[in-house]
Amino acid sequence: MKGAYGFRFTGVDLPGLVDAPVSWPEVSVTIAGAAAPAAAVVGDERAVLALPDGGQAALDRRSATAVLHPLGPVDPGWVVHPALAYLAAVFSRWHGRHSLHGGAFVAGGGAWGVLGGHGDGKSTTLAWLAEAGVSILADDMLAIACGTVFAGPRTLDLRAGAAPFLDAAGHMVRDGARRRLSLDSGALEQPLRGWFALSWGDRVEARPLAPGERLAALLGHLHPGRTANGVRLLDLLRLPGYELTRPRALDSLPDAAAELMATARRSGEGIEPSNRGAATACRF
Repeated sequence: MKGAYGFRFTGVDLPGLVDAPVSWPEVSVTIAGAAAPAAAVVGDERAVLALPDGGQAALDRRSATAVLHPLGPVDPGWVVHPALAYLAAVFSRWHGRHSLHGGAFVAGGGAWGVLGGHGDGKSTTLAWLAEAGVSILADDMLAIACGTVFAGPRTLDLRAGAAPFLDAAGHMVRDGARRRLSLDSGALEQPLRGWFALSWGDRVEARPLAPGERLAALLGHLHPGRTANGVRLLDLLRLPGYELTRPRALDSLPDAAAELMATARRSGEGIEPSNRGAATACRF
């Protein structure tokens, strides 16, 4: 069965999803016709979401079902991303998990989150790492349970302006607004070792964040699909958190990627060997 973000998705056959283990909870996804606009709300049992690029979704916790209502003809690429991330964010909340607006790469004995909003350079940074041979666990949503990060779809969407700089192959999606790259397959679950929050600055620098700054950064990067207050993020404060700044110019990417990897590896050196293995995922 195929899935992503720690869930198995039934009812849809989509490119880019991973072979999900039976330990991941199942969500049945149905694609229906356009629906009358409804107010977005996420409750304890049901949710209605407004989805990026148009359309909406109706979710039910008890039946573990999600009904997608695209505005026009069904685009499987849109379902894979961004629609599934929004569905998974809500079901993650219902399962007591975290969902942050970010991606993750693998280094230093586990996964490192890269948090950023739209236009912060998150996907561009991850694409540079992927081109350099670094394993990318997820692009647009960081799904976490009990210290475990779950793999996202094996795709990464780049803004059209960044693709030529990276010499990135792929195909255009989302009405030509993004170039979609394919990611190599890898581990489905990795222990979360720490994270970086991206920002723009005059130079490339990875600055450790104080506990109060880490909490503010995590709250500021909750995935928009979850619409929660983030109280349960406190368990992530024990992990190293950094602010990574770089100039907006794309030619700063090589130095920024090198700083990410070096910082992650230095932090990973302090982890006991017994804790470097595969993560033990939460079971719900």
